[in-house]
Amino acid sequence: MIKILPIDEPGFLQGVIRMILVGDSEIKLSPSVSYESFSIELLEQIQPDVITIAVEEANIGVAEIIKTIMEFSPLPIILHSESDGNKDGKFLKSLEYGAVDYFGWPTFKNSIKIGKSHKKFLEKIHYWGARGLPPFYMQANNFYPVLKRNSKYLSQSNKNIKPFDLVVIGASTGGVGVLSNLLKSIGDINTPIVIALQVENSISQSLVKQLSEETGKTIVEGETGLVLQNNSITFIPTSVDGVLKKNCTGQFVFNAIFQPGITVHPSINQLFISAAQNSKNPVGIILSGHGNDGSKGAMALSQKGFLTLVQDPESCLVNEMANSVIESKAKTRLLSIMDIAEYLNSSRRV
Repeated sequence: MIKILPIDEPGFLQGVIRMILVGDSEIKLSPSVSYESFSIELLEQIQPDVITIAVEEANIGVAEIIKTIMEFSPLPIILHSESDGNKDGKFLKSLEYGAVDYFGWPTFKNSIKIGKSHKKFLEKIHYWGARGLPPFYMQANNFYPVLKRNSKYLSQSNKNIKPFDLVVIGASTGGVGVLSNLLKSIGDINTPIVIALQVENSISQSLVKQLSEETGKTIVEGETGLVLQNNSITFIPTSVDGVLKKNCTGQFVFNAIFQPGITVHPSINQLFISAAQNSKNPVGIILSGHGNDGSKGAMALSQKGFLTLVQDPESCLVNEMANSVIESKAKTRLLSIMDIAEYLNSSRRV
């Protein structure tokens, strides 16, 4: 039985969600708690397995609630909201403070779509309810991974790193917070960066906007024909895949494509494979995430002699992607997020 503590406010959507959760025989649902009435004492009394928090434009205190929970007793926290309810995107800081997942509901005006999408919401609850947080999970320094076991080796070997001309990054569940910290920690590396981040469609545009504001870097969503400038950061739109080619002047050009045989978009494999085919010296980066996307791409890079940096599985919130890339026997190096940032900063183009 999975005990759920919902933190939200009364409304139509709250009633629909309660009906969905009550209808699951494996879920024990506690009464809803408002943001103002939440307390550590209540948490001790209920002892939930999973906490769900509704995130709307007015919920400016959600990040502080999450921070309090994670400091007192770390638990899986799933954020959710209506797909059009985050125009100002208040959820990035919440993810950075330790929320493990996010779900976007269709607008409350369309209850039919809400009913059809509830299975994905229940899948997230069952996954985190059964799994819990990994034993190594720590909330320190705004979700920075704490492992640095390769730091000494990395600093000694940085002198021999050949300058790269492209950075490609793949991330999924648990990757938003570490990606934010990675982008904050790198300087102007004078190299295009392209990111395949598998998140809900409903938060994609707001996420790009927030990352731009928090990192102080210009970040855009890619569109077909976009010429990538050095030191540019491009996100692949969540509903498509993205591949790179070079134009007649040697610049990378982004192309948005859709591969019907691929179940998860954007495809990390497709991005990495195109990097291997068109870049002189790319570096791939795999962060926290579900599944095995990225392993074929890492192998494509490896077959050309290129390296993939993998977030140390012991510091990943979800380490399935990292382990899959390692097991593929591709050429990899396991590093903490801070060490990946050090690697990029030490490998600037000249």
